[in-house]
Amino acid sequence: MVIHYFAHPGKAVPLGTKLASNEVYLVCLTNVSPHPSACLGFDSATVTIVVETSVLTICAFIDCPQIFKNIFGKGSDSHKGDLTMEDEGTYQHAGSSFDHECLGAAPNAADQHDNVYFSKPSRCFGPLYQSWHYEEEGSSTGYDFINRYADSVLHRSDVIAQLRVGTGAYDYVKPNTQSGLWTTWSQYPVGTCNPC
Repeated sequence: MVIHYFAHPGKAVPLGTKLASNEVYLVCLTNVSPHPSACLGFDSATVTIVVETSVLTICAFIDCPQIFKNIFGKGSDSHKGDLTMEDEGTYQHAGSSFDHECLGAAPNAADQHDNVYFSKPSRCFGPLYQSWHYEEEGSSTGYDFINRYADSVLHRSDVIAQLRVGTGAYDYVKPNTQSGLWTTWSQYPVGTCNPC
């Protein structure tokens, strides 16, 4: 797979099936400036999904954020829908050991096992742990990503959340009613993949 990067990340885009199927994106907190920053990344030391800040300035010196391709469910539009976020590598670096794996989380009623993780490609499509329902939150490009397992089985809205913003902060799924969380995410186009 080859990623053709744009000169600079684009502005945040609305989600939905009208997006190019070969575009790849940074997934970053909506309300953290400058944009994009505080993006989903991978910490190779702890093997966990974390937030990486200062995306464009110190990427070469620490683990860089991951780039994702969206696979949308039927009926998805720019306001709400279902998607799987498939990893296409590390921003501005060739591949990663998690290529084609997807974001997942396995929350339970006791709020354990709530870290966001990469799931093997064979488990990306079908299991609710690796599927996300998105809903527009406050702007046309900011979204909450609700874990489908928590929504369908636990009957609660557990969203991808940050407890704090800073490089290396773990990503969790937490009930969207919990105060003090950063939960609204935007996607910034950074290039295209071919093939992908």
